[in-house]
Formats: sequence, C-alpha cells, structure tokens
Amino acid sequence: MVIIFCIYVVVLILFIFFHSYEKEFVSKLDKKKHPLILLYPMSLAISKLIFHYTMEQEAKKKEELRAIYVSEDIQVKYKVFQAQKVAVFIAAILVSSTIALLIGLTSAEESNLQEGGTIERPGYGESSKSVDVHVAIDDEGEYVEKDLTVTVDAMQYTAEAFEDAVSKATQYLDHAILGSNTSSEEICHPVSLVKKIPNSAIKVKWTLDEEGLINTDGTLNREGLETEQMISVEALLKSGNYEARHTIYLNILPRELTKEQSILYELENEIAKNNLESLTDKSLQLPDQIEDSKVYFQERLGNSQVSFLIFGVVVALLLSFLLEQRLARQKEERDIQIMLDYPELVNKVTLLLGAGMTMKRVWEKIAMEYLEKRDISQKRYAYEEVVATWSELSNGVNEVKAYENFGRRMKLLKYMKFSSMLSQNVTKGMEGLLHSLESEAMDAFEDRKELAKQVGEKASTKLLGPMMLLLGIVLMMILIPAAMTF
Repeated sequence: MVIIFCIYVVVLILFIFFHSYEKEFVSKLDKKKHPLILLYPMSLAISKLIFHYTMEQEAKKKEELRAIYVSEDIQVKYKVFQAQKVAVFIAAILVSSTIALLIGLTSAEESNLQEGGTIERPGYGESSKSVDVHVAIDDEGEYVEKDLTVTVDAMQYTAEAFEDAVSKATQYLDHAILGSNTSSEEICHPVSLVKKIPNSAIKVKWTLDEEGLINTDGTLNREGLETEQMISVEALLKSGNYEARHTIYLNILPRELTKEQSILYELENEIAKNNLESLTDKSLQLPDQIEDSKVYFQERLGNSQVSFLIFGVVVALLLSFLLEQRLARQKEERDIQIMLDYPELVNKVTLLLGAGMTMKRVWEKIAMEYLEKRDISQKRYAYEEVVATWSELSNGVNEVKAYENFGRRMKLLKYMKFSSMLSQNVTKGMEGLLHSLESEAMDAFEDRKELAKQVGEKASTKLLGPMMLLLGIVLMMILIPAAMTF
C-alpha cells in the first residue's frame, strides 16, 4: 500500500513540476487524437532527462517517422512519439496501481492491532496467526525502533467451556460416524472416523473394537461374519490439558459378496494391511496380485490450474516496446507498399511523357490526381512522396535536386534508379528516356508479380499459428474425454 501511494505522490509531483514544460507545443496538438495529452508535458521532460536516444538512434527514428509521415513536420512527430511512449508507460503504472489499491481496499480485513495494544486471538481450533508490528520504545528520551512479528496462538478452553464443547462434540460424533449408513443398528458401509471436531479445538483419537471388524480407515472387515454383531468404539476427545471419552455402539451386519465385490474388498484390505506394515518405510508398495488376479494401477490425475500474475511495470514496458515495434512494422509495410506501386508510377510517367508533357508538368499532374482522390486512412506512400517532390518544385527547388531528393527519401534501389533517370532527363534531354522507362516499367511489373507472391506466402505462413492452435484444441477435445474414461 505504501509503494502505491509513493507512486501516486511521485507522479503528482512530476505532473505539477513539469505541467508547463513544452506548453506551447502541447497546446497545438489535437486532444481527440491524443487522449493522454495531460501527461505529455511531464512525459517530454522525463524523455529528455532519462529516455533520450543517442544522436544515431534519434536520426534513425526520425528517418522511420519521415517515411510514414511524408509531408508533416518530423520534429513534431518525433516529440509526439517520445511523449506517447512515456505517457503510455505512466498511464499503465497508474492504472495497475489503482487496481492494486482497489483490490487491497476491498479485500482488507479489520486491523489486527486494536486500540490499547490488543490483538484478537484466533478462535477455538483455528490456526495461530502472525501480525507484523512496528515497535518504538522510549528509553529515557531515546527511541529504540524495530519491526517485529508477533505470533498469536488460538484460544484454549477453560474447564467449563471444554465440557460444553464435549457435549456438542459427542452429538456430532454419534451422527458423523455413521457415514453413509442410516442407523447405528444397521452398519453395512464404511464408517467415518473423524480426526477433529469442526469449528472447535477438539481432536479425536479412536480406540477400535477388539474383534477387528472396523479398520483404521473406517472400512469394515466382515469377511467370515455370519451373523450381526454389536461392537463398541471409543473416542478420546482432547484439547490442551483437557480430555474426555465417549463410547459409541455399532451393530455390524454380515455381508454377502459377489465375486467382484470380494476381489475389491480383498484388495482394499491388502492395501490397508501393507500401509500399516510399512509405516516406517518411505513408500507404500501396492499389491500386484489378489488371489489369482493380476492388479494394475493407474493414477487419476486432477485438473491443474495455471494462474498468471501480470505486473503493471511489465505491462508498461511492454506497451512502450509495442509502440517501437509498431513504428518499425509501419516502416516495413510502407516499403512493401511503395514497391507494389512502383510499376504503376513508372507507367504513368512513361505515358504522360509520351503524350508530350514536360517532366515538371508530368509530376504536377500525378500529384494533383492523387490529392483529388486521396483517402487519409489509406495513404499511398509513393504518391505522398510525389506530392512532397512537387511541393519542392513549386517552391523553386532545382529539378535535378528535387528528383534526387525523391530517390534518397525512398531509400530503395528501384526508386533511386528511377530518380537518376529523371535527373538525366533534365540534364541530357529526352533522348532514349522513353525507351528506358518502358523497359523499366516492364521489369517493374515482373518484380511486382514476384513481390505479390512473396507477400501472399508470408500471409499464409502467418495463418499457421492459428491453425496449429485450432488443431491443438481439437486434439484436446478428443483426447481428454478419452483419457477420463480410463
């Protein structure tokens, strides 16, 4: 609980101290797109102080962001990315701490240490309890402090309380010993020899009949019993220094056994006999043969339950890591997309140049057509770069430099070759360019087919995981019922 409050205090102090950090930058962000915007000032400060990248890492991260957000301010995107990563971490810590606090409050019991320095003792028959306390001793003005663990034993009976408890216990034993039998006058099923009286501190020790008709585990030994027989068993009830005795009379009925019952009865007796004879051994040897019958044993396995504890810090680190992975995955998807769009882009440039347009006019037309049809949710990164290049051309950037920048931003060999061809067109003219572009377009379509095949194979490979999971579930549905029948 103290750790949780410390987390709250630390976060609150950081929030108050850094609430104005990068205020102008944060105020320009859209609150709908950034639900954790309140944490951004603090997150940016923490990111700068603790989670900052090296210059090389920062440059690499900005390149990835530049590839995804083509026409946007990369410095802004970089700051937002850093703020999001730390804000998600802080939010996850706060949520997990709040859940832990609520669980602690809802499950918390009344304080063990009462006013006046008393601790309530566990009731009769309950286990002793340990209470952690902090002790401060005033030694003539000097305090001696120490953390101690106080062990509190359960309540013990007084003589009068023990008599009352014995009276209730004997009534309980008279009924409990019958087990599945209907009456003490008709005992034909195993009896229940309880070892402890529920909700009390009384333990029970049994003295069985001299005839040996009842075994220590409560099973009956009626083999050879031809007539019903009345026997007595004695229960010694004890708690601390107090004890009492109680005698119970049982009428054992004879038993006619089928062959199957006789074998099972003999097996039970043999196991009980082996158990008594090997109490000092480390293991119990089960019989492998009863009379002329072989015996085989197979353990019945219970259901095992696996519980997972997910800690808030682990979740927070995982979420921050996933943000990094998402950016890398977007960059990979972007590269695949621009390679798929490459043949179409080359073909458009070839057709428009063949129609007599200048290169600058071709670039403008492709950019304008894309902007008219652009869907924000499904951006085509190759055409976003075309728009960015057209923006450079419109702002007076030299054509050769603009096309070279286009190729450098793409960072793919095909596009760099394409931008080189366009640059040569500016410096050397149109001679041979159309032929080169037509050849490049044909090669690009072949490459696109191969890339599409690879993407399809990759998608089918991803389906193997769910398919294997379904196969495992089907096998479990078949094998578990089959195994339970043994």
